[in-house]
Amino acid sequence: MPEHAAFSLVRRSFLTRETGIVAAGALVVSIAAVYMGCSQLLRLPALALMQGSSETKRRRKKSSVSSSKTLLFRLILRNMLTDRNRVLVTIISIAGGCVLMVVGFTLRYGISGVPDRQFGGILTYDAEVFYDTGENEDVVRQIESILKENSLQAVNIRKESGVFEIDGTMNAMTMIVADKGLLDGYYSLADIDRGEPFELPDEGILIPRRFREYYRIDIGGKVTVYDTGMNRREIPVAGVFENYYGQLFFLTPHGYEKALGTEPECNCFFIKTSVRDAAAERTMIEQFTSSLNFVVYFMLFIAGVMACFIVANFTVTFIQRKTGELTIMRINGFTSGECIRYVAVDLVVTTVLGTVIGLVLGGFMGARILGVTETPYIQMIREPQL
Repeated sequence: MPEHAAFSLVRRSFLTRETGIVAAGALVVSIAAVYMGCSQLLRLPALALMQGSSETKRRRKKSSVSSSKTLLFRLILRNMLTDRNRVLVTIISIAGGCVLMVVGFTLRYGISGVPDRQFGGILTYDAEVFYDTGENEDVVRQIESILKENSLQAVNIRKESGVFEIDGTMNAMTMIVADKGLLDGYYSLADIDRGEPFELPDEGILIPRRFREYYRIDIGGKVTVYDTGMNRREIPVAGVFENYYGQLFFLTPHGYEKALGTEPECNCFFIKTSVRDAAAERTMIEQFTSSLNFVVYFMLFIAGVMACFIVANFTVTFIQRKTGELTIMRINGFTSGECIRYVAVDLVVTTVLGTVIGLVLGGFMGARILGVTETPYIQMIREPQL
């Protein structure tokens, strides 16, 4: 028998029942799967199906907003980088105006506040009465009698003018000699380091802060003072106090006698009255400060001119140049708010940067100019005025 004869004996057949059962089962499973997958969509109206799902719309909207913000940010950054010369000039102009304003107000506050600070917080008496005991031995008793009759508070001290020398430079100074505690209520001597009042030292002198800074002499150093016979006397510095006007040295009678070799005699009354602003020194300070006010007002005027003309002109020119770009942005779907931000962010950033730079530089320059304006006799108010 041939080899393939065995296969020809196999009978082909079709199992109808089994095939029908399998087909029916497959059909049921397919219908169930389609129903489960599409039943929710079948319940939606056709319009909703055409618009898509809410989640899809949210994602699409979020993606669109995010893309719009990113594009707007890129446009703003590109605009500032492309037009960087204008941005730089605007920042410099705003900073320059702020510098002038800060320096002007710093000078105005630092100068105009000196009289009130000196003749209200430090020096608290109202009048000085000098006398000479050589002409009338009863002059002290007579003055005390007048003060008592008028119920005036007073203290009897010695105040004399003299000459000092530091590094070969001679200048005038004033020495105030009084016992410890005698000046309480008449002159406030505050330690510049601790800010607390201190008493007159047994030996040595107290010098003002500005005197120490100008002549670069500190506690422990010595000041050469000439007595009435123009003899050189070395007096050690025992402390530094806050003072805004005058080159004053404070010391006790014991310290005066040890330094100058003679016993001090009182020659002056510090008097408290009901009348204020009568001190000649205050008038001198106010005349000095008023002469500098013109410079302050001029600086403020220039700052105003820069703000009103230069910066404002830059802003108007910038917006006019951007009219075409803003029109194209509106055509391409940008909202009015986005177009405004496109212009405003640039202006806000340049203004903020210019203002910050101007405030910082103005603070440093104001302090520097105050230091240059100060003299050995006058110290300005250095605290910032926020």
